[in-house]
Amino acid sequence: MAKRKEATMDNVMIDLETLGTQANTYIVTLAAVAFMPSVGKVAYEFYEKIDVDSYPKTGAFSFDFQTLAWWMNQSVAARNEAFSGTPRKNIEVVLRNLAKWIRELTPNPDGVKVWSQGAGFDIPVLEYTMRYFNIEVPWKFWNVRDTRTLYDVAGISYSKVVPPAGAVAHNALADCLKQVEAVRQSMEKLGLTKKT
Repeated sequence: MAKRKEATMDNVMIDLETLGTQANTYIVTLAAVAFMPSVGKVAYEFYEKIDVDSYPKTGAFSFDFQTLAWWMNQSVAARNEAFSGTPRKNIEVVLRNLAKWIRELTPNPDGVKVWSQGAGFDIPVLEYTMRYFNIEVPWKFWNVRDTRTLYDVAGISYSKVVPPAGAVAHNALADCLKQVEAVRQSMEKLGLTKKT
């Protein structure tokens, strides 16, 4: 589940790989990293593969054929990571573990800022799914952060940011780490970098 490395942090980068583009889509992998935006330092990591068969058969969740076709055009490594291998965990268990993990990051849970690549997808998908399972969302709506807005303000091209060594595109954890680095570069360009 989570790799604990060191101290308290209140910024969390989140990335999902899914089977669709709507808020009620199936999540296949989920990653979150706690980090310091001004220095790009990652303290804790959370990564889980989800058993899609663990979703309830109620019609509350969906996939779309365009996304499935998109997955077929991705690398074998990306597809294998998203759809193959074990362990795969129950979606409700994963979300409860994520909520607990986020709450343990800081003594001030109301101050946790959650980041994602665009404000209209990863966070709404998680919030929809958490609420379906009656899991309290562990962040406040005013603390949602959008990386793409920051990149635009800073004049950073995300496509030019070097991913972590050995990273596979569309691996949720690798994407989180690349996004953290892009945030760091943006902060540096805006003169907001801090010395550690």
